[in-house]
Amino acid sequence: MSFRAVALGAGLLMFSHAALADDAATCLEGNTPEGRIGACTSVIANSPKDLDLFDIYFARGIAYNETEQFAKAEADLTEAISRHPDDANAYTQRCIANTNLDKHEPA
Repeated sequence: MSFRAVALGAGLLMFSHAALADDAATCLEGNTPEGRIGACTSVIANSPKDLDLFDIYFARGIAYNETEQFAKAEADLTEAISRHPDDANAYTQRCIANTNLDKHEPA
């Protein structure tokens, strides 16, 4: 688990209840992409607006790629990039989504 993920979990515990922290853990480390998507969606919907959700959008974007929901992956990864524009992994994952959407120029 990354330092940012640990910080995210701590932030969720400070601002919310344990169920949201559990959803964050499932989002980041769940066994199935479908389970991760649901958990990430819950975290996004229920988190304080000022919390940095880069890891959540990034994790859900990867899960969308894994389930071949490439337009949703592109949207989440674009959101992740807007929060951390220097993260090369987010660009790589968005490239995968864009390639599968036949969007080769912005890939």
